[in-house]
Amino acid sequence: MPHIYALLDPRDGLPHYIGQAVSISKRYREHISACKDSKQTPKQEWLEDLRNNGAAPTIEVLEKVSKTHVNDREVYWIQFGRRKEWPLTNVAGGGQGNPFGVIVDEFRRAFREAVIQEFGSLPLCLREMAAMLEKKCHRSPANKSATALLLRVKSRLQLEDRIAKLEQQVESMH
Repeated sequence: MPHIYALLDPRDGLPHYIGQAVSISKRYREHISACKDSKQTPKQEWLEDLRNNGAAPTIEVLEKVSKTHVNDREVYWIQFGRRKEWPLTNVAGGGQGNPFGVIVDEFRRAFREAVIQEFGSLPLCLREMAAMLEKKCHRSPANKSATALLLRVKSRLQLEDRIAKLEQQVESMH
């Protein structure tokens, strides 16, 4: 099963890279043993800086995901990290180097801001969508697209609730 993972800098404890892998240990070894490329990326520069200072990143699994959702979830976590102002070295927006990642990031950011302005928060919007979809599914149980969307909305709402709880825990620690 694929995983979304973060490479953390031991000096500040923050994620500096987010990626996806089926085998976390193999992918970690690949990062650590990556030879210098003629084209230095921000991630390679960061890893080289760690090596030069006698340190190595730690790896943390952020989420276990299905094969069908791994790219979307990687994009999500990169966007989440950018919103939290993590010092990410990811060049692309995720999803196997999605060339539209930056454009998608900007669209989603603008959409999220519009949703928050209209509803007050994303979870409030999701709850309202879920209620509307539940009514639609109740009236027309054979509507598979509404049922599928309802499941996705409920799943996203659960994730938003988990994130909110984690944020509260982090804030209470400081």
